[in-house]
Parts: sequence; structure tokens; C-alpha cells
Amino acid sequence: MNTTELVLTYVGTLLIALEFVRGAKLIQGIQSLQALVGMLLTWPFKSYINARSSERNSVKVKEPKGFLAILFIVGGFISIIIMTPITVAFYVFYLILIPLELIHVGVNKLYLTSQKEWRPTYGSWTRFTLKLNKAPKKITEKQVIEELHKREIPILPIIGIVLITIALFMQIS
Repeated sequence: MNTTELVLTYVGTLLIALEFVRGAKLIQGIQSLQALVGMLLTWPFKSYINARSSERNSVKVKEPKGFLAILFIVGGFISIIIMTPITVAFYVFYLILIPLELIHVGVNKLYLTSQKEWRPTYGSWTRFTLKLNKAPKKITEKQVIEELHKREIPILPIIGIVLITIALFMQIS
């Protein structure tokens, strides 16, 4: 397989996979992943932190001394050392997804604008199709058009499929 074909296949597959990530709320998803990783890394200190915060609410507590203080500081440094690259990776991933999200939003705005512009045309086609298919009376033209307005074009997977198809044809020929 040629390098160009491999790159096209890889990028196409990546775009299809990124649609699933983009479909999940982007910022909330990254923040949830960061929170999950943070909870996993601080889990060994959970009982100590819970005990200290419950004591702090009821009675004035002395600051930790000796072994617990050293354990807490070392654990904090380990958490920082592990969390920094993970956080940077999440934000790099976020910066990659932002332009793709902007492309998706831009294409769907154009799609909605064209729907409003071509409303009479696809309205008549909708009526024709409903009559031709002998749709039940409860399905109206208005319901079909409203459903079309709610629909979005999944542009990232479409671009991914096109790239994979181009790579396939390049491989065959």
C-alpha cells in the first residue's frame, strides 16, 4: 500500500471516529474525562481527605504532621506529574476537535439556509412523495418538513468515507 493511500485511510477513519467524540458534548466530555482521571489518581487519599474535611467541619483540626504530611505531599506531586501530561493531551485533543466542530456547524448552517431558500421546491416534492408512497393521513407535509429542519448533515463521517473510498480506488488501480 502506498503512503498516500495509508494517510487517506488513516485520516478518513479518524474523521469517522471523531464524529462519535464530537457527537458527545465536546467540552463536557473532556472535563468529565479529566475529572475521572483526577478521581482515579487521588483515590488512595480519599479516606484521609474525607476524614479531614468531616473533622474540619465539626472541630478545629491540627495540620497533618510527620508521615501523613509527607505522604500527602508526595502523593500530590505524583498526581501533578501524572495529571499534567494527561491534561495537556486532553487540551490538544480539544484543539484538534474545535476546527472540526466549526466545519460541522458551518455546513449545517448552510444546509438550514438552503432549506429555507428552497422551501417551495422541496415542499412540492414532499407532497408528491407522500402521495406517491400513499402515506397514512396522519403524516403531513408539515411534519416531514419539520423533521428535515431538525436533521443535521454528519459532514465529518461523509468526508471520512470519501477519503477511504479514494484510497480504495487508488489501491485498486
